Amino acid sequence: MIVLAFIAIFIGLIVISILFILLYPGLGGRVSRSDKDAYQKRTDESFFRNRKFSNGEGFAVMTRSRGVSNTRFSNKKRRPKDVLPIVKPLLSERNGYDDFSYTWLGHSSFLVRMHEKFILVDPILQKHSSPFSWIGPTRFSKVPVSVEELPHLDLVIYSHDHFDHLDFHTLKKLKDKTDQFVVPLGVERHLISRGIKKERIKVLSWWEEYTSGGLTVACAPTQHFSGRRLFDANDTLWSSVVLKDEHYQVYYSGDGGMNNRFKEIHDRYGDFDLAIMECGQYSPSWAGVHMFPEEAVEAADQLGAVYVTPVHWGAFVLSDHPWDDSAERFTREYEGKHADTLHLLTPKIGETIFINKEGVTETTRWWREYN
Repeated sequence: MIVLAFIAIFIGLIVISILFILLYPGLGGRVSRSDKDAYQKRTDESFFRNRKFSNGEGFAVMTRSRGVSNTRFSNKKRRPKDVLPIVKPLLSERNGYDDFSYTWLGHSSFLVRMHEKFILVDPILQKHSSPFSWIGPTRFSKVPVSVEELPHLDLVIYSHDHFDHLDFHTLKKLKDKTDQFVVPLGVERHLISRGIKKERIKVLSWWEEYTSGGLTVACAPTQHFSGRRLFDANDTLWSSVVLKDEHYQVYYSGDGGMNNRFKEIHDRYGDFDLAIMECGQYSPSWAGVHMFPEEAVEAADQLGAVYVTPVHWGAFVLSDHPWDDSAERFTREYEGKHADTLHLLTPKIGETIFINKEGVTETTRWWREYN
């Protein structure tokens, strides 16, 4: 009887786990067979095969890198001992600043003011990077701005559906203060599951563009993967992002490993005024899907960027390197090999940087002052 009881408990736990994976709202929506039929018509076999999105034949996420150094320049811990500084963003007005401004909100979340529009990208404005509001990787510092403090948003853009980029707790609050959402194929299912109507979501495949009032958003390739459940790996597309108008052009890498797409993107779009590049949460074990900092600087150079700034660091522990090592490595690579062709911006979390054709707000290597 005891054995039967244990078997019953074990089976019950499996059933509960499966039901949780299938039904828990925080994991998002699910892509249907009819959705995939539609995606097939908008893609080609190079990145959509066997009804799954792909980086190409033979690609594996967990592939140990070759020839990529993992030298560490910092002796600090994975989490800072000190409370990191945050700056209150300058967000209040749609006036006077005809040029571009950029506000880093920690990790890969940032706000752009461009073409007289406010554009929020990959927002995670809560304490944890998790499908839950009470548990998961915890931020190093307070969120620099609440959703309620943000201005009304013209666009919210998501690069892919991982929890540290698409956060449902933030999305719930953004729902009623955003005009339009722009996402890669499949990610719309997550937004629809949270009550956002289809007509407010623009869905793009690689190389497709959406233009609104003179501002163009392009969905560009990157080398990554997707999924929020055990059973939905690569059902949705991942992307990098191009923003452009008649005056400025901005590139955001999203997440992705070093690849030949950066030159291809430059061939298509030309030089960029600002490249926002992921540089943290890397590991030799998954170098194919996250760039090392040195690679991120090289990629920005290939993009013909005037200014470059590092993201995907400074907020959460998602790998095993010291908390500031990614920024330090990024900076040393820039200073050693790329200072003649790029200009590095390293704002504090929440700091608003104004860029125009004559110059840019000065930034400091602020992390060196904190342990």
